[in-house]
Amino acid sequence: MKKCSLVIILILLLVISILGCKQKETEIYFENGKNILESIINEIILGEFNNDNGRYDKAILEFNKAIDINPKFAEAYAYRSRAYSGKGDFDQGYSDANVAIELDANLAYAYYARGYVYGGRIVNNISNSRDDQAISDYNKAIELDPNLIVALNNRGGIYNRKGNYDLAIADYSQIIEVNPGALIAYINRGRIYDRKGDYDLAIADFSQVIKINQEYEYFLIRGLCYRKNGDYNLALIDFTEAIKLNSKNYNIYIRRGLTYRLLFDYELAMKDFETALQIQPNNSIAKKNLEQILSIIEGNHFNFLENLQQGVLSAPEEERSIHRLLLNIIISNLENDE
Repeated sequence: MKKCSLVIILILLLVISILGCKQKETEIYFENGKNILESIINEIILGEFNNDNGRYDKAILEFNKAIDINPKFAEAYAYRSRAYSGKGDFDQGYSDANVAIELDANLAYAYYARGYVYGGRIVNNISNSRDDQAISDYNKAIELDPNLIVALNNRGGIYNRKGNYDLAIADYSQIIEVNPGALIAYINRGRIYDRKGDYDLAIADFSQVIKINQEYEYFLIRGLCYRKNGDYNLALIDFTEAIKLNSKNYNIYIRRGLTYRLLFDYELAMKDFETALQIQPNNSIAKKNLEQILSIIEGNHFNFLENLQQGVLSAPEEERSIHRLLLNIIISNLENDE
């Protein structure tokens, strides 16, 4: 009897040991996949993503191993869903997300993963996509985990696309509170502030971006915000810095040239438009500006742009914002009318 009991105890201990090893093995595979996937997502949030270099597939292989051992591992399905969607396989992503939700209805990442499927289908123009469904899933994910950055970022993107700018700003602001180094949140929020005409706030966000990443495009964007705000000399500094970082981009010369026009410095403006034409000989914007400047010089009269600028400078302080708004519209047409 004692021998029988001892055998049973040994068998139970062996079973527990085997199960424990399997559990540990499952967790190792899951963590391997999760680390690979999160490295990609972090690059996206920090604005450093170029391509996945097969990492989505590597992550999926690790999640497959975890699920093979434990077919009821909800997190593994949720993360595998995001990996599949990341590589464009939205059908499999949708299936995995639903399995994860069925296994654990309180798993925030599962709702984020399914929301990503809806959002991804929208971005890639695949049928049966719905903004409202994506937002509903992101809402649920954020309700379960208020600091889930990936869900906040994607919901903010949909709000932005729908024109719900204040809601988008709130999401990006929450991301920044959780992760002050989240470059993409500053960029997206800054672009919305720019679109709304809140140039001081846009400048503040892109100043933060530049502290993190000194790409030419961020100096260009901040320079445009300075110019729209009437801070022409600061705009020139940023455009010049952008040119140092990318001297072959004709657009920067055009924007700096227009800023020189606003300062009535036609000599430097002409140099910039001529440089833009050297880079892109048929650029109609540079040609048009050169023609207008030559007309001003030869005829000694101002073009409509200069007349508007004179109106801004001569207007009472309380009326300048209206004049500047009209001026910015004209400049935008001059910069983009190709």
